[in-house]
Amino acid sequence: MNARELFQHLVNQITLKVPEGERQAIIEWLLEDRLHLSRTDILTEKSTDSSPEYFQNDIRRLNAEEPLQYILGKASFFGREFQVNPSVLIPRPETELLISEVVKAVAKSKPLRVLDIGTGSGCIAITLALELPLSTVVATDIDTDSIRLASTNAIGHQAQVEFLHHDILHDSLPTGSWDVVVSNPPYIMQSERKGLDANVRKFEPDRALFVDDEDPLIFHRTIARKSKTGLHTGGLLIMEINERLGPPCADLLKNLGFVNVRLVHDLDGRDRFVVGTIH
Repeated sequence: MNARELFQHLVNQITLKVPEGERQAIIEWLLEDRLHLSRTDILTEKSTDSSPEYFQNDIRRLNAEEPLQYILGKASFFGREFQVNPSVLIPRPETELLISEVVKAVAKSKPLRVLDIGTGSGCIAITLALELPLSTVVATDIDTDSIRLASTNAIGHQAQVEFLHHDILHDSLPTGSWDVVVSNPPYIMQSERKGLDANVRKFEPDRALFVDDEDPLIFHRTIARKSKTGLHTGGLLIMEINERLGPPCADLLKNLGFVNVRLVHDLDGRDRFVVGTIH
């Protein structure tokens, strides 16, 4: 069986109700990871000794709607590869805009103190540490498994990040005064759960996704309140948000005294981040 035959056989085994192109992309990624077969290898029908049985467990997990990133144990973020597992959210391309916003807003030649709240895989903190190499970056999470994985990712990327076990809803900000505070906190309301893709709803960690409908801005409000006293004058706060709650998030920061408050849209034009500075 050559690479093209193997590719088509595996595509045909995918029973997910997704477009043909998406099934093909999944198998291309799988073949690249497992056998180092490229798209060109598939198209040119490169010879391979591997059989479909080798992929039996992968196909079973895919058809159970498990995200491919968890199956492979890795995901891409800002051009870098990060280890992931079900203890952390899978990094999203939309969140890469947070990195761009921070890098545009600060002087790369200036040493900064950066705090990432709810770090998960560490992709935000590690990327900021690498993009702002003069800065001191601290990242926190309530989950010890997440901290363990994020630390592994930092070592893999040779990034200098300090990781702390921390509960933002009950603990003060880590000691010190900060130039930048960033966070991608839980923001999906429980009432929105049914609208999520099954692979997210069934496999990604609830505690990193969901908030109660009665107080959907609990994390944003807490982070903003604590950042108001924890940030230097001129310090930057940026948080990822629920696209349905853009204006309330902006009003929240304004009411707390932040200035230059604005909403940042993703590439689809949806409210994705709220940004504010300390006057």
